Amino acid sequence: MQLYVRLIAEGVETQEQLDFLLENGCENIQGYYFSEPVDTQTME
Repeated sequence: MQLYVRLIAEGVETQEQLDFLLENGCENIQGYYFSEPVDTQTME
């Protein structure tokens, strides 16, 4: 039985962490590796 759950890896900070996640099928990733937190005005 498969649950078809989509996971989000949070807190990714290094290339090594990113590589590990991608190699193991994780496609939803966020963290300081991509961007520091920004406020809504900056996002717009």
